[in-house]
Amino acid sequence: MHNQQHIKKALARTLYHYRLARNLKREYVAQALGVSKSTIDKMEQGAHPLRFADVHNYCCALQVPFASFLADYQNELNRLSGFTAIAQAEVA
Repeated sequence: MHNQQHIKKALARTLYHYRLARNLKREYVAQALGVSKSTIDKMEQGAHPLRFADVHNYCCALQVPFASFLADYQNELNRLSGFTAIAQAEVA
């Protein structure tokens, strides 16, 4: 099982990565989501509590397939937690 800090950090890093990969400013994402730039900052720092719908809407604003986002999030979470594909297979 993953700890809460790793979960928050992986989610924040993945949000940030996708925005940067698309060369989008926080202001653009904030406007698309109807929130403040400060809220985007907090989301990308793991300091803003996120609901499932928040993450889904963020992905829609960036035109990122949600399934792709979730896969990259899981990879980042596993990296932070020190999980490997072999270790995951052994747990399953």
